Amino acid sequence: MPAKTEQGWTTARTLEALRRYYGWSVQELARRAGMSRSAVDARKRGETAVDVDDLERYAVAFGVPVTLLLEPASDAIRWVLDNEPAPGWYAARDSNPEPAD
Repeated sequence: MPAKTEQGWTTARTLEALRRYYGWSVQELARRAGMSRSAVDARKRGETAVDVDDLERYAVAFGVPVTLLLEPASDAIRWVLDNEPAPGWYAARDSNPEPAD
């Protein structure tokens, strides 16, 4: 297993913090990032390095700049709080309720 660098750990913690902030399961993050759950888990555990393509996928899934994923988790959450609607908005946006009769 490759050893994680300090930057790798920072990115992994930031991804996990954002995932939890939005209330997503690992499966949901994988779906939104267009990755398999096993790929997300392997990157989270450091078995596979997170590359630029992964960062772009995660950034799109979370709706954040790629560079934010390289920042400490506390900075990333603060950015989201300052720049994005509350997490419930995403759930409401992504649901597609049937029209009322």
